[in-house]
Amino acid sequence: MNLSGIGASPGLAVGPVHRLERETFAVRELRLGPADVEPEVARFLAALEASRRELVAIRDGIASELGEDEARIYDAHLLILDAPDLRAAVESGVREGRRNAAFVFRNHMARVAAHFDQLEDEYLRERRADIADCARRVLRHLVGTGARQLEDVPQPSVIVAHDLGPSEVAVLPRERVLAFVLEVGSRTSHGAIVARGRGIPAVVSVKEALASVKPGDTVAVDGFAGVVEVTPDPGVVAVFH
Repeated sequence: MNLSGIGASPGLAVGPVHRLERETFAVRELRLGPADVEPEVARFLAALEASRRELVAIRDGIASELGEDEARIYDAHLLILDAPDLRAAVESGVREGRRNAAFVFRNHMARVAAHFDQLEDEYLRERRADIADCARRVLRHLVGTGARQLEDVPQPSVIVAHDLGPSEVAVLPRERVLAFVLEVGSRTSHGAIVARGRGIPAVVSVKEALASVKPGDTVAVDGFAGVVEVTPDPGVVAVFH
């Protein structure tokens, strides 16, 4: 089976599939009692600080691996988390609206992302992915799921996922990630830039990629042409045409 997408990071790779299931967050709207308001604000601020610490560590790691130019991507993420209007909007929603922080934060970030979706400039539109990456990181802390376990790749594999943000591409175990295939994304996304810097072949914007593979499949990735070949029998090695 051949799948097509956009070659986002050059290179060729063949290996077994490692599916990274689409991440979902069960965020419900909750009404807070008066005694719950300030603890909820404190919980939100703690989630922001934990996310910030993680991003600083990722930034420092990429600076050591690739240099300061690539690391500046994460300075933009830190600015998103440090934005005064973000903190003010969520604190207001909790204190005045008496709603839980995860619900208020998710809605605020969704409105910001929708604004970027409407921009004509492709580069600026792609910054929506950075906003989504930051939002997922904070929500992991707010809903209690913790950090996404991207290091749990048991053998050299091709990662197939709906999406990977730039902070997630940065922590993929390079020695066990042969390539990755995503259902969304573009060549100008920050995730693609980090993949190219780390030398990870990648094909993005592959529709129904997750629906097309299962554990045990072998996947051949052509990051030059944007082609993915899926071979159900792991003993058969796909050949690029």
